[in-house]
Amino acid sequence: STSGADDTGASARAALAPVQAALNKAFTAVEDKATIGLSDLLRERLTSLRDRGMAAQAKLVELKDAAERRQHRASGGALLQRGRREAEKAAEWLKQIMEVQEPFAGREVLPEAQAAPALVAADKLAVEAEPALQACKTALLELLVEAKQTLE
Repeated sequence: STSGADDTGASARAALAPVQAALNKAFTAVEDKATIGLSDLLRERLTSLRDRGMAAQAKLVELKDAAERRQHRASGGALLQRGRREAEKAAEWLKQIMEVQEPFAGREVLPEAQAAPALVAADKLAVEAEPALQACKTALLELLVEAKQTLE
């Protein structure tokens, strides 16, 4: 699940929101003061404050971008783990299928005494494997869609 990553990203954005609001309020106050008649020294200090505020705002944007990148990496890691689990399930089914096919490997004709139980086992496995492998395929396709949406 990516909810942990979503929670982390949301909490980072929530923590940065008050800082963004305070910076915007400070910018407005500085701009308002800079437009009225002030001494050169005060105007210079306000300009310095504005420049530092702009630098802080740039840093804030950088922090927000970094938080989003971490969230995407965390989401991607969770998707990768889920995909790996589905692939492992499919690999386990493949192993079982190969084991069931073993009596027929390299033989054109198999004696009926060996063929009958092998065919029964193969049919039974096919009945079990088909829906399980279809579920793995569906889960992997869903993960692919989720991964594409995460990248957008």
